[in-house]
Parts: sequence; C-alpha cells; structure tokens
Amino acid sequence: MNRKEQVKYTAWGAVAGAVLIMIIGFSWLGWTLESTAKKMAAEQVNAAVVGVLTPRCVERFMNQPGAAAKLTELKAI
Repeated sequence: MNRKEQVKYTAWGAVAGAVLIMIIGFSWLGWTLESTAKKMAAEQVNAAVVGVLTPRCVERFMNQPGAAAKLTELKAI
C-alpha cells in the first residue's frame, strides 16, 4: 500500500469514526444541541415558577370575599 492510499483510508476512517461518535452521543449519551437545551431550561423555569406561586395564588383567591361563589362559577366553565 502506498502513501496516498494510507492517507485516504486514514481520512475515511476518521470521518466514519466521527459520524459514529455523533450518532452514539446524540442517541444514547444524552447530548443535545444548544437550542434544545435552552428550550428545556425555559420549560423547567416556567414549571418551577408555577409550582412556587400556585399555593400563594390559591391562598389569596380563597381569602377574598365571595371566594366560594367565584370558585363555583369557575368550576362551571
């Protein structure tokens, strides 16, 4: 095998290895793109804010005058 063929096989091996590593990384190792990570972070932040503020909102709603009537009205919707 001459030098030119060795370089060609080495280059193709490197390309195949890089593709294989990317397939394994994104499929089984949990790698994500930056845009996907930002979307996931935004969803987690929104869920956390709702989880923290919900009890306070319910408490304020129940403490206002006529809460029982308003609750019945909301349940009808």
